[in-house]
Amino acid sequence: MKQIFTLLTLCLLSFDSFSGDWIAVDGGVIEVNLRQEVVEENMWVFLEQQSEFTFEPRESYSYQYQAITETELYINAFCDSFEKQDLYKEFLIVMDGGSCFFQVSLNLSNGQFTLLGVNGEA
Repeated sequence: MKQIFTLLTLCLLSFDSFSGDWIAVDGGVIEVNLRQEVVEENMWVFLEQQSEFTFEPRESYSYQYQAITETELYINAFCDSFEKQDLYKEFLIVMDGGSCFFQVSLNLSNGQFTLLGVNGEA
């Protein structure tokens, strides 16, 4: 019984820390095997430390990513739903939208996030 409870707890914790869809955009410089739950958790820590914006709940977001150089991963985050098939071909570009749309870069060499951009509001 204790083992079942532990397994159930681990499953629930993993669902909580890994919330959004992660979509690899075609055409990256290199293929990246992304540990999505780790990247997502570290990204939200970075956002809390580096931004004065109020973001939507984590589970609201989906993420596109692509290696734009051999050491830089670009991540595009959005909380509206869009046709998934198009999101694999090119990055979603939205004007305005506030903190529902943000972009960050991840240095693949050292694991540090940089270049936070949050959309403005009309």
